[in-house]
Amino acid sequence: MKKNDKTIKMCCGAIGLGLMAFVVALAGCSPKTDSDIHTADGVYYPSTTEDEIEWIVQNNIYEGCTIERLCDDLQSCRTIFSVDDSQIQSVIQKKLDDNPTIVKSEKRIIELGDLLKIKYSMTDQSTGEELFSTSQATAQCGGKIYHHRAVFESLEGHGIGETYTIDNCTDRAFPNHRIKCTITPLYIYTLEEAILDDSFIKQYTQFMTVQEWKTSLYEELYTINRDVAWQKSLDKLIKNSTFRLNQELIVSKASQIAANDLINARAIGIELEQYVRGTYGISYDEYLVLQFNNCEKAIKEYLLVMAVAEVLDLTLAEYDLDEYAQKTLSKPVAFLTEEEYSILRYSLIREKVIQYFVQSEY
Repeated sequence: MKKNDKTIKMCCGAIGLGLMAFVVALAGCSPKTDSDIHTADGVYYPSTTEDEIEWIVQNNIYEGCTIERLCDDLQSCRTIFSVDDSQIQSVIQKKLDDNPTIVKSEKRIIELGDLLKIKYSMTDQSTGEELFSTSQATAQCGGKIYHHRAVFESLEGHGIGETYTIDNCTDRAFPNHRIKCTITPLYIYTLEEAILDDSFIKQYTQFMTVQEWKTSLYEELYTINRDVAWQKSLDKLIKNSTFRLNQELIVSKASQIAANDLINARAIGIELEQYVRGTYGISYDEYLVLQFNNCEKAIKEYLLVMAVAEVLDLTLAEYDLDEYAQKTLSKPVAFLTEEEYSILRYSLIREKVIQYFVQSEY
């Protein structure tokens, strides 16, 4: 076991379930879905969010941590990024694949493999109590079914518009009932790839035209790719710098979020380890190490941002702060609390540092 593992587990023993939720608010530890970040090299780069910036500055999490040696070749840590057409096309294709056009068939007799819409209900055969009903459900004759298996397995050979019943069937959704199913196939259909036009965009997005949606996609991907580029630059900076970190402080701060995961687990009636496995897809021990490592990186980022800003002499004029306050908080600097001012100041310094290291190809 590595030193960090031991430190974490010792802390957990001392503070109960303390360590568990460390970087949910610190380093973006919620697992990413396929739609979150796609990079050219297939690598996910965890990034620092506004909430995490606020958490670091508010809690002085960087206290007792210093840079012993800053990377002496800042230029080599720069990263160039772009948004290429293939990324945009990939998102467009996924939207089309997820929302195909349904084409009704003239076919009247159901065969194995047919896609169809059906109306059906399930009642308790003894009491007549309705257990389930739907006026229009999607079905595939002979498809893999986990619930209401009797309904879907019965479709083959029946005709469209024909109402029929199945008596004395069982269903895993209602294990203590003998069930009568009443089924009416409504129509058979096929799926075709949708046409990307303004009507499709209005139906499946918040935009009115294809061009509006594509512009929005470009802006989203630009932001994502820029953030990934910064994480790559940050990794280079970390690799070529040395730090002295207050490990005990990092671990103790981890305990502040532990209670949140415990509360969430108890709220749905499961054990904490089970909650971690289901939510994050990793073991409890792996989660602890992951959170600790992410916390370390977030603190190193803060230290590097401040050190680089000093080396590059990135000063902030009052009008810069005021403009940034208006943009991000919709109020002038004069109306900020001391805490808001500190967070705003660091966020703007960080943005200027990112601008130095990250450049668009276009």
